[in-house]
Parts: sequence; C-alpha cells; structure tokens
Amino acid sequence: MDDAATRIEAACAALCTTLESNHPMNEETCRMLLSVWLEDLDPNQEMLKNAQGNDVHTFGVALSVCLHTTLSHELAGFKLREALGKHAKRVCVHEDPLHTLGFQQILDVILSLQIEFAKMYTTDSDGAIESTVDVETVVLMLFARLGFFLGNRWRGSAESLEVVQGLVEVYEDNWHRVALPSAVGALDAVHAMLVAGRMLASAECLRGPDPPELVFNFHREASLDDFYDVSTAADCPVGAILQYKHRFRYLFHSVSQVVYFHYPAYQRRKQIALEQLQARDAPALNLLPLLAQVVVDIPVLAEHSGLGCHATHARQPWAWAVVAQRVLLVRSDMRVFCARDLRTLLLHAQPDAADKTDA
Repeated sequence: MDDAATRIEAACAALCTTLESNHPMNEETCRMLLSVWLEDLDPNQEMLKNAQGNDVHTFGVALSVCLHTTLSHELAGFKLREALGKHAKRVCVHEDPLHTLGFQQILDVILSLQIEFAKMYTTDSDGAIESTVDVETVVLMLFARLGFFLGNRWRGSAESLEVVQGLVEVYEDNWHRVALPSAVGALDAVHAMLVAGRMLASAECLRGPDPPELVFNFHREASLDDFYDVSTAADCPVGAILQYKHRFRYLFHSVSQVVYFHYPAYQRRKQIALEQLQARDAPALNLLPLLAQVVVDIPVLAEHSGLGCHATHARQPWAWAVVAQRVLLVRSDMRVFCARDLRTLLLHAQPDAADKTDA
C-alpha cells in the first residue's frame, strides 16, 4: 500500500470514529483530515458508479459534519464581516450571523466568496503574494456551517425557494434534506478555495537579477490558442470549473463553456505585443503560454486538471499552476514558488532554459 493510500485509510478511520462518537476532533486530527481531503483526493476523479459525487464529495460531507461539531463554539462567535474587512460588502450578502444562516444563504455567501476570492490577494513589487484576510479560516467556518445541513434534516415548507430550485429534497411530513447535486457544488467550491488559498499563502517569493530574454515572436505565434485557454480559466471564479464539470459532466469539453455560463457578455482577452511580453513587468497570464513553448515538459495545471493533488504533481518535477488569476510554480513535493517575473521561476526549474531558445 502506497503512502497516499495509507493516509487515506487512516483518515477514513478517524472520520468514522469521530462521527460515531459525535465528539469534537483534536487539532492534530483536524489538520490531518484536511490535508488528506485537499492533497490526496482528486476532485477530478470520475463520479462513483450510480452516484453524482466522487471520493472528494463523500469524504467532504463527513468532514464538514465533523467540523461543525468541532468548531461549533468558534462558529457561534465568528464575525464574518470583521474577518473579511474591506471585502465584506461584496461577500456578506446577508445581515444575519454566519452560524444562523440557512442553506440557501450559505450557498449565496460561498458564491460571493468565489467571485471575490482573487481580489483578496495582492502582489508586492517583488512578486510576493499577501492578503489581509485569513482566507482559510473564513472558508473553514463556511464549511463547518455547511456541515450542519449536510448532517441533518430539518422541517420546512414544501413550497420554499430551496425546494423550487432543487437545492433540497422533501420527504414525509415536510422534512428537508440537502440534494446531492447542490452538496457536490458547494463542496467543489470549498475544496477549490482551500486548495488555492493554501498554495497562495505558502508561495515562496524568488528574487534575483533580471533574467535573460527567453521569448520571441515564434513563441508568441505558437502559443496563441494556449493563451486563450489559460486566460479563460483564470477568469472563471475559483471552483467554478469543477462545479460546471460535475454539474454538466456529460457535456463539459471546454473551459470557455464555464466562463460564458457565468459571464454571458464575456470578451476574450487579447494577447499583448511581443515588446510588452519581453518587458520585465509582463503580465504572468500573458507570458506563461510562451514559456510553456520554451520548456514544453512543464505542464500547466488548473483546478480541473489535478491542481494541488499530490498524485498529479508527483508525476513531474515541476508544474505551472494557474491559481486565482495568478501563476505559481509547484515542485513535485508541493513546494510552491512565486516571483515578479515568470522567467525567474522558469530558470529556477530549468537553469538551462536560455539554451533552449533560438531567436
């Protein structure tokens, strides 16, 4: 049995023990379960036979229930508006405290946070990534509140908006339960935001002298289609590609479907001129497709292609990561790097990359 399988087996045993006892988890167990969920289970796994979810969703339901029990005291005192700071006006779409929000309201907050997510991070002049918001805590609190609904049934009106929209299912005597498709969508969003947040928070900034020129016009011409793919994926709300991929799993074939689903008037970005791409302040999303032409064996990963999953990153020494409208470099051991100039990252991974270019 490999290391990942051993970790998953231990995590499942811990989850079962916690659910059976209905007691809070200790900090070490909580950390271990989160790491397994975020790093060892791939949300892109095929849906389980005769089901609408996969292992990430099954594990996520159980984990959210355990987190609701574990964080119930913290959840009751959590002030979402204070935690979000200046972003609160675009995320806190309901006035009630987080621990009192209904299922529909929690979904509203999760969606708002997905849309706002990339704006909660800033990049300084050296390329280091910062945030004034404790994003992981905010998402974990939403996850814990979600666990109340995933672990319980409640009474409500058979004509409620949640029922009409198909978010919940109604049983005898108007008992309500979360419908599996809506649970899958919420878990996809939470998982993607936690993965993205951890990668951004752990990114080590590489500094150094300006790198040599690596890209030329033939790189630009050869990478135009890749630029459209990368920029479109970056413009989707965090978690939205996974949600669309699972909701319309028999129809999904392109990220462009997702961005137009959310933004019907979306206008595709245009690639900039070569002179701008060769400048030291070249936008990362514009430059990345050209660097992928310079060194072709470093894959570009996004949330729908295994980003953040140990098994995916272990297949190659390095991978580019498109995360919340930013580009990171990830080593096979999940060590994450950022820089002001992507060429600095490429030379960190491939010191001889300049030898691969031929102007």
